[in-house]
Amino acid sequence: MTHAFLLHSKPFKESSVIASFVTDTDGRVDCIARSVRGKVGKKNKPIIPFCLYELSWAGKGELKTLQHFESVNFPISLSGTQLFCGLYLNELLYHLLPVMDADHQWMYLYSAAVTQLAEQENPEPTLRMFEMTLLEMLGYGIDFCCDASGAALELDAYYQFLPEQGLVRVANSTAAYVGNGEAFIAMGNRDFSTMEVRKLAKLTMRSALSVCLGRKKLHSRELFL
Repeated sequence: MTHAFLLHSKPFKESSVIASFVTDTDGRVDCIARSVRGKVGKKNKPIIPFCLYELSWAGKGELKTLQHFESVNFPISLSGTQLFCGLYLNELLYHLLPVMDADHQWMYLYSAAVTQLAEQENPEPTLRMFEMTLLEMLGYGIDFCCDASGAALELDAYYQFLPEQGLVRVANSTAAYVGNGEAFIAMGNRDFSTMEVRKLAKLTMRSALSVCLGRKKLHSRELFL
């Protein structure tokens, strides 16, 4: 039986939704889920985010028909900022995950991140590690050891990340997206212990993800304003 988390749903007809899941067998799977919307009862059983499900589907095209779903355990409890962060992860995967890509790592990456969000007070390291790993899995990983020319980063030199190029050495150290080599190397080592590295990582990941997202808008970012 496939295990999955709900990423996104939109109404379809009277009591149905088109639900997008991240699964441990087929990456993102989109299904028509019937009798899941409206008054909760024997006929209508909702599908909720951050809950691990067992499910099965049928159909030959990209849009499947959900045949069965059952929760495996209680939903992961997120509230406040952590909830907004969880919705952000959902949107990222919904927009970027390949449909029917048989790689179980997608769901495990997501499951680990959501679990960490529920357990940790500061969500930023979890978000940055998720974004970096997601980019690597999509084939857009960033080399934090060398600049775009292939030269090793110098600790005291300043660099800026440029999408589709990499880290470029710059003279100006005051721009928001610029950081020294030491900070970028710390990012590569997944060390987000300082405010400087966390701020630089957030801006760098936003720039890198913008290439993958194109014109797709992440509504969850508006929740942080």
